[in-house]
Amino acid sequence: LEQIAAALVASGVPRTRPVAVVSQAGCESQATVLGTLATIAGQVAEAKLPTPVLIVVGEVARLGEALNWYERRREAAGVSV
Repeated sequence: LEQIAAALVASGVPRTRPVAVVSQAGCESQATVLGTLATIAGQVAEAKLPTPVLIVVGEVARLGEALNWYERRREAAGVSV
């Protein structure tokens, strides 16, 4: 992830570009980390997200919190992973 972010920045993409990383998308254990190209590698490492992951880069990643109904539903039901 660090190499991907660095390559994007090196090609001219702003370090402030939003990124969402979704681990185990669609599974009960789905988890999402939101950040920017500058911060996402460290955030994902800290969160210890298991693979597989889906990486979303761009303005649409800003919608991650608003569209995160799946994880919120699990939390509301009191289900822990």
